Amino acid sequence: MFRAMYRLGLAIAIVTTGVACKDGLPPPPDPQRYQTLNEDERCEATAPRAIRCIDHLLLAQFRQLSSELPEGLVQEVSSARTSTSEALVMHRTSCLADDPRSPAAYADAIVACWSVEDCVAFADCVVTKQGPPRRAPAKP
Repeated sequence: MFRAMYRLGLAIAIVTTGVACKDGLPPPPDPQRYQTLNEDERCEATAPRAIRCIDHLLLAQFRQLSSELPEGLVQEVSSARTSTSEALVMHRTSCLADDPRSPAAYADAIVACWSVEDCVAFADCVVTKQGPPRRAPAKP
């Protein structure tokens, strides 16, 4: 089942990414329908928007964890162009990393920031709306 959803999501992402680059942002999910989706479906629904700026989302998420990022990391992520299949995996990983007390926070933040066209501003908006990262409990 997951493999089939993955292939469908990848096909949608490939098609919509091409459209997004030519015609601006992909259309957002219908707000009423979106509210009825489960976490996995919300992740799939937000993939077309997230993968367009996935490199900037990754940097913004790293900045949440540490204010000082290694310059090599910033340069590598900024200069590399992530493939669509890699971007989709990164997006799904971010969805899975949501705090169980706040499921779909990442996907919901993408929807809230959908109209922000600039990738850096979009990524900053997403991490701000998503809230602070989940911390592992301290070891005794």
